[in-house]
Amino acid sequence: MDTINNNTQKKDDGSSMTTTMTSNEWTIIQSLDCNITNLAFWYVMEKWAYNPQHTLKPVKKYYMISKTTLNDQNSNNPISTVHYHSNNTAGSDTTTTSTSSTTTTSTTSTSISSDGQEGDDVQDRHHSNENEENGGGLISEEYLGETDNVDDDESKPKISKIIYKRHIIPRVIEKDNEIDEIITHDLLNVTSTYSPVFPNQESMVPLYLPFFYPKVVEFRYRFVNNNNNKRKFDQEIDNPTKNNNNNNNNNNNTIPNSTIYFEVKYFSREYQLKYLEILKNLGKELLCKVGKWGSNYTTYQKHAHYDRVVPRSVYIDQYEILKEKYKSMATNWYEVTCCDPQKYVYEDVAIAAYLICLWKMEETSKSLTTKQSFVDLGCGNGLLVNILNMEGYNGIGVDIRSRKVWKYYDEKVQSKLIVESVIPDQVDYSSYDWLIGNHSDELTPWVPFIASKTPNQRFFLLPCCFFNFSKKFQDNDKKIGQYATYLNYIENISTRLGFTVTKDALRIPSTKNIAIISTSCTTITDTDELIKSRQKLLDQCNYKSFTARESEVGKYAPQKRYKPGQFNPHLGIIMPDNKKNKKKINNQNNQNTNQVDNNDEK
Repeated sequence: MDTINNNTQKKDDGSSMTTTMTSNEWTIIQSLDCNITNLAFWYVMEKWAYNPQHTLKPVKKYYMISKTTLNDQNSNNPISTVHYHSNNTAGSDTTTTSTSSTTTTSTTSTSISSDGQEGDDVQDRHHSNENEENGGGLISEEYLGETDNVDDDESKPKISKIIYKRHIIPRVIEKDNEIDEIITHDLLNVTSTYSPVFPNQESMVPLYLPFFYPKVVEFRYRFVNNNNNKRKFDQEIDNPTKNNNNNNNNNNNTIPNSTIYFEVKYFSREYQLKYLEILKNLGKELLCKVGKWGSNYTTYQKHAHYDRVVPRSVYIDQYEILKEKYKSMATNWYEVTCCDPQKYVYEDVAIAAYLICLWKMEETSKSLTTKQSFVDLGCGNGLLVNILNMEGYNGIGVDIRSRKVWKYYDEKVQSKLIVESVIPDQVDYSSYDWLIGNHSDELTPWVPFIASKTPNQRFFLLPCCFFNFSKKFQDNDKKIGQYATYLNYIENISTRLGFTVTKDALRIPSTKNIAIISTSCTTITDTDELIKSRQKLLDQCNYKSFTARESEVGKYAPQKRYKPGQFNPHLGIIMPDNKKNKKKINNQNNQNTNQVDNNDEK
């Protein structure tokens, strides 16, 4: 069982030690007794180096500056250095320099830049470790202790240190400073040290650091293996699952096999007592997270995979631009909703940012000279159509009824919001490049169906309510849930119609945030074969005809809550609220009882 020990100070050999707390010495704040391995510790530290938001939640944005690996024989001679682009966009102009005693090579590769451009050789696609994005249980080769085959009597790491430099941008930039941070992974001493960079000696005070950053000169995590027999790296690499099972079994034992220390260097003695309790709480929280992540590092799998199509940093930059431009709409929202208008506004802003990034990447890869056009089926409040048109993408939105907020959009946008019923088995939009189904309800399975009618047309789907071609979707695989079952159903439809699709989790304020994007147009060129595939899909659902909702031309119906007896397209006819009726009956019964009691007293 993991335990937290306060004020316990030991040397690496396990003996006790006494330290004088000065700014030049390390002070142990917390320690964690746990059952994780050396490799598991470095797995966690590598992930945290690439993403400060794992430990510093108030970080708004960040980007890597460089990564350097040093030789165990000569720490002044770097084995390799990677310099990333020096702004907060996705890394472009990534340069890798490798040096050794015999050869020196320098290569430059282009990654995805802020405009979505993708080069031939992508050195670091997501501006972060691939393992971080994939969420796998693997670790970079630098930490595996690879050795030369010549003159090696013991298994000793070839790389002694890995140094990361990153830039951190706080959320409240008006109050907090942006800082650079150097992270040193010492593979020989098994320590991970975090050191903020101060521009000059005068700024080397706690007030210079952001409020969420530990108020110390530097802090580190130190791993100590308590076993007498040192574990070799190759034993973990050969069979990581077996070692992880051993770790899980050891977790039930009372004797831990390792200890992790959270240590700091204070600015001076006067800050020691001032920040000691804060640092103790922080150290306890972080060490518990290290133990939890480390014990599951070989079996952990992400439930949602983000940034599969659009790099995270590219998307965030575009989102920040659109959010600043359209944030006023959240305060001046003219639609009647049962939820906070900010939810609708920022969700559509985020979807628009994603689509713009996606389309910019397509423009570059296909060398397009004009921006893409689109149709938003079931556009609802039309905000997504409004934003995309205002950003220069020509498109229309179609819905069965108008919304009150439509008349407050730009006049050009108002003319592109069309009130009509879509009969999907009879319609096509051949003059547009993309079809969008953003919470399009019963039209969701029809979006790839319609797109297959037009060569070179692609689609973007964000399913919400579950429908097949003729009725509500009822299938439910209990192992994965109905939502995942429905996503697989839509993916299967798309594949059978010749599309190659990718499921990507969007960073939006919604639980239904998995988008299905066609990464290519339909590959079925035979028209007769496509017709047969479409008809077969309809026959499997016993499709006869599509019944559209009633069109309400020229009538605003902004309510989101349906009255008793009114038809709800998602739930059918809403039954009367029996709770209110029961409450009235109970009140009447109570009144009658009180009257009877009063009469008896008289």
